[in-house]
Amino acid sequence: MPGRGSGPDPPLSGTPDRERSRPARCGHHNRTLTDTVATTEARLLFLTGFVFVATIGYGTYTAHTLSVVKVNGPYYQRIDANNRLLADVMPPPLCAIEVYLCAHLMTRATVPDDRERQIDQYGRLKANYFESLEHWKGTLEDGPLKVQVAETSRESALAIFDAVDQKLIPALRRGDRATAIRVLEIELDPLFAAHRAAVDRAVALAIDTAHADETEVAHLVDTRQRVQLGLTGAFLASTTALALWVAVAVRRRATQFRAMIENSSEAVALLDRSAAALYHSAAVEHMLGYRPDELRGRRVLDLVHPDDAGAASGALGAALRSPRQAFRVEARLRHRDDTYRWAELVCTNQLDDPSVRAIVANVRDVTARRAAEARLRERDELLQKLTDQVPGALYQYRECPDGHRYFPFASVGLRAMLGVAPEEGRESADWGRYVHPGDHGAVRAAVEQSAAALTTLHVEYRVVLPDQGVRWRESRAVPEALPDGSTQWHGYLTDVTERKEWEVRQGNLVRELERRNAEMEQFTYTVSHDLKSPLVTIKGFAGVLGQSLAVGELGGAVGDLLRITTAADRMMALLDDLLDLSRVGRVGGPLVPVVLSEVLGEALERVSGPARAAGVLLRVSGSVCGVVLGDRGRLVEVFQNVLENGVKYGGGGVVEVSGVVASGRVVVSVRDWGIGIEPRHRERIFGLFEKLDPKSPGTGVGLALVKKVVEFHGGRVWVESAGPGTGSAFVIDLPGHDTHTEQQH
Repeated sequence: MPGRGSGPDPPLSGTPDRERSRPARCGHHNRTLTDTVATTEARLLFLTGFVFVATIGYGTYTAHTLSVVKVNGPYYQRIDANNRLLADVMPPPLCAIEVYLCAHLMTRATVPDDRERQIDQYGRLKANYFESLEHWKGTLEDGPLKVQVAETSRESALAIFDAVDQKLIPALRRGDRATAIRVLEIELDPLFAAHRAAVDRAVALAIDTAHADETEVAHLVDTRQRVQLGLTGAFLASTTALALWVAVAVRRRATQFRAMIENSSEAVALLDRSAAALYHSAAVEHMLGYRPDELRGRRVLDLVHPDDAGAASGALGAALRSPRQAFRVEARLRHRDDTYRWAELVCTNQLDDPSVRAIVANVRDVTARRAAEARLRERDELLQKLTDQVPGALYQYRECPDGHRYFPFASVGLRAMLGVAPEEGRESADWGRYVHPGDHGAVRAAVEQSAAALTTLHVEYRVVLPDQGVRWRESRAVPEALPDGSTQWHGYLTDVTERKEWEVRQGNLVRELERRNAEMEQFTYTVSHDLKSPLVTIKGFAGVLGQSLAVGELGGAVGDLLRITTAADRMMALLDDLLDLSRVGRVGGPLVPVVLSEVLGEALERVSGPARAAGVLLRVSGSVCGVVLGDRGRLVEVFQNVLENGVKYGGGGVVEVSGVVASGRVVVSVRDWGIGIEPRHRERIFGLFEKLDPKSPGTGVGLALVKKVVEFHGGRVWVESAGPGTGSAFVIDLPGHDTHTEQQH
């Protein structure tokens, strides 16, 4: 534990970092406090909601009662309708008495004009009756009263109107007054009596309905008054009970809050705007040795180590500027025994909260954690130093389910291996951008297979690095499945470029040995065959010569000796050509930059004599330029052999030489217009001792020598011909040499 003024552990570097939300390590009591406050708030919200809903229900019930019994309400309208019905049926027009009286008057009228006036009055009374009847049919509710008014009384009224319209009025207009009186007395009197009885029954029903409605209204008002009084009492009682319930819950929660805060290992402090302590929980005594009352009114910055005062002051200042946001800082606080303890402070400005009006500071002792972190840093530094000395790179590589990839750990060699700095790799591992495009698919497939089967990852691939070019890497790692679904590999990377180059050289050497063995077999067969032919000739003619000498016949001896000498010369020429062919690549001058125009010039000079003798014109088309790296003497032999072949088989015409330099290659063509070559012989003519015309001069080694020298210089040679009689073009392709680059080196 650090003592007073201990400074091996520096204060928290940088300014205090703002936190989006209070960190989880601010303490279990903070989470419990939040849950408790939330529960209390829920109860208060429930109480408020209950009061609100009860008030709305009570008001709705009261409003409904008033709407039922108010003026123009449903009951009022029913009572009013009954009254108006009584007022309408008691006197005319609903009662047909006026029609009945009008019928008597028109019957007694002696003057035609008086009678017509009564008839007109009758028409208006009739129309008024039907208008009033339709009104009450639409106004009255369905029931006995409506049936009595709209149907029963209507039937007798219609009978009266039919008697007047059909019998009384026609008789009066005919002047048959006696018939009119009989209709009035015999038919209308009984009909009027029936109609009057129906109206009386309607009046009685209207009176009974009005009385029933008034009684129902009185009962409704009385009942609802009692219900409202009961609801008011229940509302007051339940509100009081809920208020007591909330008060008890608040008291219990407050007691729990105090118990949690006072018994927590983390200290909680309330500070005013100047950072003076308004309150400290009991944990501060265990942490710093001071009783809470000793720190009340004391500025918290007075306890901060001088080296950490700036960071602590910055956090408090940031909290003052940003209400409701948490700011974290780690600083050393002075203990009562004058030693210092590392503490983590999380400050939140709640000065604007009327229920708090303070800066809330959660304080946690992190001295042990800081010491553990220091030990971990020392161990990590030691591990880093050790791994940095290992050739290649040691690493941990992780792939997450969301596709994120990174190196949790990597030695410094990762930069040289993949072009990725270790600190960059800890954020993101985009190593794929350096993998050779030709190997990217194989590497990805190997990684996916290792992750799926949890088998060792072993892959070799090329990387393309800006400062190294193309290099070979070998990676071997063991996978591990993590609980969050990620896969993490522990392994190493190493440079295997030299080994891969050696493997390539070894493969090339094996293929070259195989090719040479094949050539040797062919060479052995060819040499044994072609050298045997002159020996057979020599042996045969020597035997003939011996027989001739034995019998004394000397006439053919000169010819036999000439044939033996010719065969011996041919064997010598074959042996010289074979010796020359065997020296290609082993005996000769050093490889130097050679100007091709000079080589061609020397070869043309050597062949010019035989060309003139054969009547062949040697012609150079354009400027044959370019520089190659090679053996000058051997290159002169190559072009000399090709030119001699053109002179020999060119048919006495023109042998043309042309050349071009393109894409770092020098290509020279020697063309003739002679006998040509069949397509099936294009490869054969470059074989040892191969001659398409056995009678032609030469040993058949020239073109084989050309092929071997050109290939020794890294080039190719081939023949182009459309067939017999079309001539041939021998094409020599050699790699160019950059003299400018050579001068720079």
